[in-house]
Amino acid sequence: MKNLTLVLLLLILSIRVMAAAVPAYNPNMGRAVGELVAQKAAKRITPGRAANDPNYNYVAANDPRYGATVNGVSAAVVTIAGGVVAGATWPVILAAAGISVVASVALPFLIDKVISWFWKPDGTIEVGSMTEFVPIDNSTGLPLNGPYWRAYTQVGPAVIGADPEAVGQQAISIRFSPENNAAYKGYRDVSCTKTSNIIYKCAFNAVYRQPSQTGDELTTASSLTVEYVASPPAHTACPKGKWLRDKECVAYDFKPLPAIPGTGTGLTPADAISRLPEAALDTQVHPQQLAAAANALWRNAALQPDYRGLPYDAADPITEGDVEDWRVKNPNSYPKVRDFVSPAINPKSTPQLPIPPVTAVTNPGTQPINPPAGATKIDLGPDPVIGSPELEQTPTGKEIFAPINDALEPLKGFQVPSHSAQCPTGEFNFSLMGHPFSGAFDAHCQLFEQHKEVMSSAALLMWALAALFIVLAA
Repeated sequence: MKNLTLVLLLLILSIRVMAAAVPAYNPNMGRAVGELVAQKAAKRITPGRAANDPNYNYVAANDPRYGATVNGVSAAVVTIAGGVVAGATWPVILAAAGISVVASVALPFLIDKVISWFWKPDGTIEVGSMTEFVPIDNSTGLPLNGPYWRAYTQVGPAVIGADPEAVGQQAISIRFSPENNAAYKGYRDVSCTKTSNIIYKCAFNAVYRQPSQTGDELTTASSLTVEYVASPPAHTACPKGKWLRDKECVAYDFKPLPAIPGTGTGLTPADAISRLPEAALDTQVHPQQLAAAANALWRNAALQPDYRGLPYDAADPITEGDVEDWRVKNPNSYPKVRDFVSPAINPKSTPQLPIPPVTAVTNPGTQPINPPAGATKIDLGPDPVIGSPELEQTPTGKEIFAPINDALEPLKGFQVPSHSAQCPTGEFNFSLMGHPFSGAFDAHCQLFEQHKEVMSSAALLMWALAALFIVLAA
């Protein structure tokens, strides 16, 4: 009897464990993906974008491709779900949709201890963890007009503070964060050592961005110098936990370090789900995870032959910022990890679209073709039956220049009038102190006569230019 009771107890416990590992269906994940795609599509089809903007399509707000985009993504999810195991969860569907193409970095679930999933091209998941480094400002604060520690970031103002290790970590965090340096993913293994009374050396491993989609990454040993500065003094005081940026005291803000891969062995999505601790299921899905999921599904849908929606634009993907904007507007619908690892399609309703379909769009400031019931309708009156305006025939180039040609007609026969002149000469005849002097001024005439052709042409050109300037000025 005791053995039977023990067996029944084990069965009950195993059922409870399995129920926790495979949660019940919840529509929040599908709703989030659909509305994120719709939100991004609405931005791309809103009138006002430049027609030659490569990242946007300049189309009307009621363009049918708005609904076709979301519906196309939904249809693609249903197709994927039909080709995998029954009750397919979102991780299984994302692996089949090729999420590694758009999510080559680790996607963390933020719980008590950070867990990261590295999506591999073969559809498996490598479980890793995040390196934790929690620097502490051991000083009492930065005194006014006192000495300080300084480290340069090369991407902004120097970091000035009272604790050398905190200053060094802050400078590393700024310099090697992906937001400030596109070549890096971050840094690891920070260790600051005092080398003299005025110098600290902070050694760390700089992590390069992945060079390919294989999940590989490169690291290089690097260091940063923190120097003690006695003069000029700090002209602004900062309390403990803050550093001086220019003339402003700001709190230490250390960027998360990049995730470290696990064993290197890829797990199936089902195995990766089974390894999640119970505490992870009730936390919210990380915005990076949700953005990557929406991008992967949109990209997969856009590759289908019958897709009629907006193309997936890798240059303008759904970002964490887009997810945050949506989360603020829909706090109660934001999916949790429990929703993320649940079946994508409702098993009690067949077929059940995992992403709500879209039939129309109404953007602020636009008038849809078919306004909803009760909406204000604009009445422009009866059709006046006025045909399209007829444009005059475009004139030819000859017709365009005809007025100018006619105005210049009187000048066509213009000739320079004949003119006769005599070179002025002079004579002199006088006496000075009893000596007679006489002569004539005619040498210039001889010179002009020798070069009269050149001088005539030059004078004609000058008068022609003067006449042209007068006509153009008029």
